[in-house]
Amino acid sequence: MKKLITSNAQTTGVSRWKANSKPTFSRIGKRSLEGTEIPPALAGWFFTFLITVFQLMTFSVIAAPVMSSQKEAAYFATLKAVLDYKMQDEKIKDDLEKLRQNKKFNAWLEKSLSELSNAKNKNGKNQNIYNILHDSGAQIYNQLN
Repeated sequence: MKKLITSNAQTTGVSRWKANSKPTFSRIGKRSLEGTEIPPALAGWFFTFLITVFQLMTFSVIAAPVMSSQKEAAYFATLKAVLDYKMQDEKIKDDLEKLRQNKKFNAWLEKSLSELSNAKNKNGKNQNIYNILHDSGAQIYNQLN
């Protein structure tokens, strides 16, 4: 005949703790491990495993944005360095010098740049220009690597 569940510990899955007792596994059901002691070596290993998993998860969550922002900075730095270098290219050197002397072009460029913002919250035009520069920098960065 089957034994009826009468203990509160059996219905809730909470084991009874006695004074000076070691932690035990507790499970409802026919194959209960009630009273089985956790070996100290296993408990220590499991605790170390949980701490390691937690540290890895924390590092990956924190490190991903840092690595991503450093990569973005590398794209922009690469783009600027290549632009500075290519401004001395013989094909466009004379044309660039003519543009520097063109007052109408310089006025238009100043006006256009004054409409841009370097704030974190960018409007549509700023965000589009940022994305174009980012993508161009990424392509040049990847091409050089």
